[in-house]
Amino acid sequence: MPQFAPMSVPPSSADTPTSASGLLLQLYTYATGPLHASFYQRHFQRFEVLGRTTPSWNSAAASCTLGWGLLRGLWRPTLLHAGLTLTLLALWLLGLHGRVPAPVEAALVLLGLLLLCLAPGFLGNAWYYQHIHRQTLAALEQSPTVGQAQARLQKLAASPKQQKLAATGQVAWWLLLAGLIWLGLAPSAPPPPRASVGPPVLHFPDSPAVAAAAASAVAAATATATAPGATAPAPADSTTGPTALPITPTPATTTAAPAATVSARESTVAPQPQPQPTAQAPAQPATAPAPTRAEQAQADKIQAQKAREQARAEARKTAREQARAEAREKAREKARAKAKAEQEKAEQAKAARARQAAARKNTVRSAPPPAPPSPKAEAQRYYVNAGTYANPDNAARAEASIRAARLPVAKYASTTNKGTMVRLRAGPFATEQQAQDAQRKLQAKGLPASVYRQR
Repeated sequence: MPQFAPMSVPPSSADTPTSASGLLLQLYTYATGPLHASFYQRHFQRFEVLGRTTPSWNSAAASCTLGWGLLRGLWRPTLLHAGLTLTLLALWLLGLHGRVPAPVEAALVLLGLLLLCLAPGFLGNAWYYQHIHRQTLAALEQSPTVGQAQARLQKLAASPKQQKLAATGQVAWWLLLAGLIWLGLAPSAPPPPRASVGPPVLHFPDSPAVAAAAASAVAAATATATAPGATAPAPADSTTGPTALPITPTPATTTAAPAATVSARESTVAPQPQPQPTAQAPAQPATAPAPTRAEQAQADKIQAQKAREQARAEARKTAREQARAEAREKAREKARAKAKAEQEKAEQAKAARARQAAARKNTVRSAPPPAPPSPKAEAQRYYVNAGTYANPDNAARAEASIRAARLPVAKYASTTNKGTMVRLRAGPFATEQQAQDAQRKLQAKGLPASVYRQR
């Protein structure tokens, strides 16, 4: 079996900028396309060297998030950003506008704008790197050669047609937001005045016939009282005629009474003839007018209806107060039951923790102290052999798969009668369990993997 000699590049060169600008960075360039290729290449190289993504500023992602995401194929972050924008806009127009002081509203709106711009501005490069990294690994796994993988990645790069569509989408998005803001801030029409609610005002007109009858009755009574030698009329028999009814003067009769009294006094000043001994016939009694009774009945009916409505309103108010009292009592009972259940649950959890603590304390007391690791065991290292390759393209693909699994890789080359052979090894690992986990990851990617222990 030939002996393998290590290559001039050390195994730890995966953490150097020279190694990071290798095959994967070249494939990243095909995937991003010629538009701002140097900008993204510089950031992707730093991410590869560090082995993780870090925040970095991207002006296009901050100012034109929707168009930038559509151009670069970042569908999920773009949709999440659009949904967050619409949610914050709805909270502002429907919940905050006009309900909080103007300085507080302006501060909250400015905070939302900063959040919507700074988040994609600082995280956009990391999102795009992760997207390109997944596309590159998928192209390597689906293509038998590196050239075919490059051709596949070139088809995914942004084209001029996609640039026009992204610009159109961004302008449409700005117009939509401007329209929603204009509709939300437009002044609304004032509400119509409310009609006054209350009892109807009743007007009772004076009747001319009733006023004239009352005035004549008052004049006749005054003339009889002032005439000399006048005798009081005999009481009428119940069998001879109707009995006189008392007349209740109306506003019309009170206004006409002074005039009737003056005319009666003038008639008494003139010389009167000798009165006859016969008694004067009693005046015809005046009857109550029918319109007054009808109006009184209508007023009584309206008053009774108002009393019934007031009684129903009082009953409804009493029922509502009783329902509220019952609801408050039920809520208090439910809160007391919930508090009691939570207290019991907390006591049970406290008792369980106490039992667990006591059990751990007894276990720690009874367990023997661990034996210190031997120097021989500490000196052992574990590796995972990932195969030997005569084709450089196959070796490059296998190396990319190992790096995609986030594993350290070591590469050795040896010259045989069949040409140059490249041997790949993942590691080193401190424990055998770590080596077995790495073996399973490489086997899942279709690589021949076996654990090797170096003494």
